[in-house]
Amino acid sequence: RQPVLKARTVLIRRIVVHRYDPPELELSIDCGKGAYIRALARDLAKAIGTCAFVSSLRRTRVGGYRLEQAVRPEAFDPSRDVLPPVRFLADFPGLRCITIEERFRQPVLNGEPFREAWAGESACTEGLCALFGGNGDLLALLERSSGTACYRLVFSGG
Repeated sequence: RQPVLKARTVLIRRIVVHRYDPPELELSIDCGKGAYIRALARDLAKAIGTCAFVSSLRRTRVGGYRLEQAVRPEAFDPSRDVLPPVRFLADFPGLRCITIEERFRQPVLNGEPFREAWAGESACTEGLCALFGGNGDLLALLERSSGTACYRLVFSGG
Protein backbone atom coordinates (compact mmCIF):
# COMPACT_ATOMS: atom_id res chain seq x y z
CA ARG A 1 0.00 0.00 0.00
CA GLN A 2 1.35 3.40 -1.04
CA PRO A 3 1.63 5.93 1.83
CA VAL A 4 -0.34 9.14 1.35
CA LEU A 5 1.74 12.20 2.19
CA LYS A 6 0.15 15.53 2.99
CA ALA A 7 1.14 18.37 0.69
CA ARG A 8 2.93 21.21 2.44
CA THR A 9 4.23 24.59 1.43
CA VAL A 10 8.02 24.93 1.54
CA LEU A 11 10.38 27.69 0.53
CA ILE A 12 12.77 27.06 -2.38
CA ARG A 13 15.04 30.11 -2.60
CA ARG A 14 17.25 29.01 -5.46
CA ILE A 15 18.00 26.06 -7.73
CA VAL A 16 21.29 26.03 -9.65
CA VAL A 17 22.01 23.52 -12.42
CA HIS A 18 25.66 22.47 -12.21
CA ARG A 19 25.66 19.70 -14.77
CA TYR A 20 23.19 18.09 -17.15
CA ASP A 21 24.38 14.95 -18.90
CA PRO A 22 21.17 13.04 -19.72
CA PRO A 23 19.84 11.26 -17.88
CA GLU A 24 21.84 12.77 -14.98
CA LEU A 25 21.25 16.22 -13.53
CA GLU A 26 23.33 17.81 -10.77
CA LEU A 27 21.73 20.64 -8.78
CA SER A 28 22.31 22.86 -5.77
CA ILE A 29 19.16 23.82 -3.92
CA ASP A 30 18.80 26.53 -1.30
CA CYS A 31 15.60 25.76 0.59
CA GLY A 32 13.79 26.38 3.83
CA LYS A 33 13.01 23.90 6.57
CA GLY A 34 10.70 21.03 5.80
CA ALA A 35 11.75 20.68 2.16
CA TYR A 36 12.29 17.07 1.08
CA ILE A 37 14.76 17.07 -1.78
CA ARG A 38 13.83 13.55 -2.86
CA ALA A 39 10.18 14.64 -3.11
CA LEU A 40 11.23 17.73 -5.06
CA ALA A 41 13.11 15.52 -7.56
CA ARG A 42 10.04 13.33 -7.92
CA ASP A 43 7.74 16.32 -8.41
CA LEU A 44 10.02 18.05 -10.93
CA ALA A 45 10.26 14.86 -12.99
CA LYS A 46 6.51 14.33 -12.83
CA ALA A 47 5.94 17.91 -14.04
CA ILE A 48 7.86 17.16 -17.25
CA GLY A 49 6.28 13.75 -17.74
CA THR A 50 9.05 11.45 -16.60
CA CYS A 51 10.39 9.91 -13.41
CA ALA A 52 13.52 10.46 -11.34
CA PHE A 53 15.40 9.42 -8.26
CA VAL A 54 18.15 11.00 -6.18
CA SER A 55 21.40 9.06 -6.51
CA SER A 56 23.43 11.35 -4.25
CA LEU A 57 22.42 13.92 -1.66
CA ARG A 58 24.68 16.10 0.47
CA ARG A 59 23.50 18.74 2.90
CA THR A 60 25.92 21.67 2.80
CA ARG A 61 24.21 24.01 5.23
CA VAL A 62 21.79 23.87 8.15
CA GLY A 63 20.75 27.31 9.35
CA GLY A 64 23.94 29.30 9.86
CA TYR A 65 26.16 26.21 9.95
CA ARG A 66 28.06 25.28 6.79
CA LEU A 67 29.70 22.02 5.73
CA GLU A 68 33.08 23.76 5.70
CA GLN A 69 32.74 24.25 9.47
CA ALA A 70 32.14 20.56 10.13
CA VAL A 71 34.70 18.48 11.99
CA ARG A 72 35.52 14.90 10.98
CA PRO A 73 34.66 12.36 13.71
CA GLU A 74 38.30 11.36 14.21
CA ALA A 75 39.28 15.02 14.73
CA PHE A 76 36.39 15.84 17.08
CA ASP A 77 37.47 17.33 20.42
CA PRO A 78 34.55 18.04 22.80
CA SER A 79 36.48 20.73 24.66
CA ARG A 80 36.88 22.63 21.39
CA ASP A 81 34.02 21.54 19.14
CA VAL A 82 30.90 21.42 21.33
CA LEU A 83 29.19 24.79 21.24
CA PRO A 84 27.78 26.11 24.50
CA PRO A 85 23.96 26.16 24.41
CA VAL A 86 23.78 29.97 24.53
CA ARG A 87 25.86 30.15 21.32
CA PHE A 88 24.14 27.26 19.57
CA LEU A 89 20.56 28.31 20.37
CA ALA A 90 21.24 31.94 19.44
CA ASP A 91 21.38 30.76 15.81
CA PHE A 92 17.81 29.40 15.82
CA PRO A 93 15.47 31.83 14.06
CA GLY A 94 12.46 32.67 16.17
CA LEU A 95 13.96 31.34 19.41
CA ARG A 96 14.39 34.03 22.01
CA CYS A 97 17.32 33.58 24.45
CA ILE A 98 16.77 35.13 27.87
CA THR A 99 19.12 35.28 30.84
CA ILE A 100 17.24 35.29 34.11
CA GLU A 101 18.45 36.66 37.42
CA GLU A 102 20.31 34.10 39.51
CA ARG A 103 17.77 34.27 42.34
CA PHE A 104 15.15 32.80 39.98
CA ARG A 105 17.28 29.78 38.98
CA GLN A 106 15.82 27.41 41.57
CA PRO A 107 12.18 28.33 40.93
CA VAL A 108 12.73 27.59 37.21
CA LEU A 109 14.52 24.30 37.97
CA ASN A 110 11.69 23.38 40.33
CA GLY A 111 9.19 23.99 37.52
CA GLU A 112 7.39 26.80 39.33
CA PRO A 113 5.04 28.77 37.05
CA PHE A 114 7.10 31.26 35.07
CA ARG A 115 6.69 34.92 35.96
CA GLU A 116 7.62 37.68 33.51
CA ALA A 117 9.49 39.50 36.29
CA TRP A 118 12.07 36.68 36.25
CA ALA A 119 13.15 37.74 32.76
CA GLY A 120 13.94 41.30 33.85
CA GLU A 121 13.74 43.63 30.86
CA SER A 122 13.86 40.75 28.34
CA ALA A 123 10.27 39.78 27.70
CA CYS A 124 9.48 36.24 26.62
CA THR A 125 7.16 36.92 23.70
CA GLU A 126 4.96 34.40 21.88
CA GLY A 127 6.79 31.28 20.80
CA LEU A 128 9.76 29.43 22.20
CA CYS A 129 12.21 30.97 24.67
CA ALA A 130 15.44 29.52 26.08
CA LEU A 131 16.05 30.46 29.70
CA PHE A 132 19.69 30.75 30.80
CA GLY A 133 21.29 31.26 34.18
CA GLY A 134 23.77 34.05 34.77
CA ASN A 135 26.76 31.83 33.93
CA GLY A 136 25.32 30.86 30.54
CA ASP A 137 23.94 27.45 31.50
CA LEU A 138 20.67 26.40 29.87
CA LEU A 139 17.95 26.02 32.47
CA ALA A 140 14.76 25.49 30.47
CA LEU A 141 12.86 25.86 27.23
CA LEU A 142 9.63 27.76 27.69
CA GLU A 143 6.79 28.23 25.24
CA ARG A 144 4.40 31.17 25.35
CA SER A 145 1.10 30.83 23.57
CA SER A 146 -1.96 33.05 23.98
CA GLY A 147 -0.37 34.73 26.98
CA THR A 148 0.32 31.47 28.81
CA ALA A 149 3.86 30.26 29.51
CA CYS A 150 4.54 26.53 29.72
CA TYR A 151 7.86 24.75 30.24
CA ARG A 152 8.70 22.34 27.42
CA LEU A 153 11.98 21.17 29.00
CA VAL A 154 13.61 21.86 32.34
CA PHE A 155 17.23 20.80 32.73
CA SER A 156 17.57 19.50 36.28
CA GLY A 157 21.33 19.90 36.50
CA GLY A 158 21.15 23.54 35.54
